[in-house]
Amino acid sequence: LSGHPNTVRCLAFSGDGRVLASGDDDGVIRRWNPETGGPSAPLRGHQSAVHRMIVLDDGQTLVSQGAADEILVWDLAASTKLAQYSARTLPTPTGSTLRMIGRVAPNRRVIAVVRSTPPSGLNKRTIDLIPLDTPDAATNP
Repeated sequence: LSGHPNTVRCLAFSGDGRVLASGDDDGVIRRWNPETGGPSAPLRGHQSAVHRMIVLDDGQTLVSQGAADEILVWDLAASTKLAQYSARTLPTPTGSTLRMIGRVAPNRRVIAVVRSTPPSGLNKRTIDLIPLDTPDAATNP
């Protein structure tokens, strides 16, 4: 598969294997059909490099994390951004940095977010569970 102008940072497969997503330094997520190698419409929304991605069990929701401390939630079928989260909009202490995202449990629309808060020069890491169906912490796309 070719089409990335920059370094590819992460990959994610849908559970059924029908979609492969790849994220790179330009902040664009590219989607591919693994059987044909053909591309789908790219997803644009990150301000900088895409570092991590996961596809939820529904096979239609992609969650991506960018280097600029943002988490975007995508509808793969509609090629649209559903929600955006950041260290500023999540219920996290001032100065927190988002470090990692992960899937919590099968068939749940909840992600785990690892964040670090530097109190007095020490890195304290905390895991928060964020329900994706609760818009309180999200900004509009």
